[in-house]
Amino acid sequence: MKGGERRACFWDKAGKKNHLGAIVKSASDSKLIKSLLKPALIDRINKREVFVKGVDYSYWHEKGNDITDAGKAWRRDKRMAQHYVYRFYAELYDYEPKIWRRFEINGEKTMAELGYAVMLMFEMQASHLFCFREDRASALLARLREQYTDAEIKGVWERYLMSDLAKSYRYELKFSDTFIDKNDDERLIKADEIKLRDVTRVPDWNLIMEYDYGDGWEVALTLEDCEKREVSLAGLPHLIEGEGYGIIEDVGGTYGLEKLAKALKKRKGREYNEFVEWLDSTTLDLEAFDVDDMNFRLKKLVRVYKEIYEYHYEPSARMLDILQRAYLGKGMRGY
Repeated sequence: MKGGERRACFWDKAGKKNHLGAIVKSASDSKLIKSLLKPALIDRINKREVFVKGVDYSYWHEKGNDITDAGKAWRRDKRMAQHYVYRFYAELYDYEPKIWRRFEINGEKTMAELGYAVMLMFEMQASHLFCFREDRASALLARLREQYTDAEIKGVWERYLMSDLAKSYRYELKFSDTFIDKNDDERLIKADEIKLRDVTRVPDWNLIMEYDYGDGWEVALTLEDCEKREVSLAGLPHLIEGEGYGIIEDVGGTYGLEKLAKALKKRKGREYNEFVEWLDSTTLDLEAFDVDDMNFRLKKLVRVYKEIYEYHYEPSARMLDILQRAYLGKGMRGY
């Protein structure tokens, strides 16, 4: 077929049983096999991908497996390639007891997608604006002090202050009312247009994620490790460990969260009753942490957050149920 028709058959579009059945019937009626193979014909006859997949499918045919299984296996092998994997430690700023996470994410993710993962891990429900801030000036000064005296540094510091090296970096989605392209103190970068691997691969990189500029939530992130290894992207981002529930939307920042924690601990009184009514829950546990549930949500909802922030889509009813943990049956907020 490659020589005459100048087309090849993409075999993952046809199942083995259907193909073999059509071959048997083709002696008396060729319509079935033509209708089966016509949608699978492609003109990319010189592509290595087509050739390799054809060999794979013929092998799976001989082993007795369905061709569609071969397609799934090929796609799994493709995902298991070399990728930069970043391991972060993240901690909610200015709150005790500590609420923290340790997680991995691949370098192909944008800074915005890193934000969506952090939001999910700290129970931020995509209701407010967010950004990352990186204090490069302090990091640069610390590196200089490792090699030079204060007197030597003083002579060159003013020159550094005039360059982007000494500016703070802010990674943020571009909204007309918040994103300012020109700022003498900051370099602003569109968070959805730059990938993590293009920002840094150096451990001990520090940045702050800000969420809800009214309540003022901050999460401090430190890059613990970055290595290139064979990994399936289907498993990233992945939460390794952590402690504490996370934030409560619109509670008033860490001060409000502390008040809520004290009221829930007493389990009585006017303030407790007001919080219970507002939360629509008597079962909220601010010390609860379920790594399996969190990884389930990371797998399902990072894409949903991306659609909310970048394309302004409303989540489907099914995704909204997952976001609010309707599967637990614990009130309108999933507590």
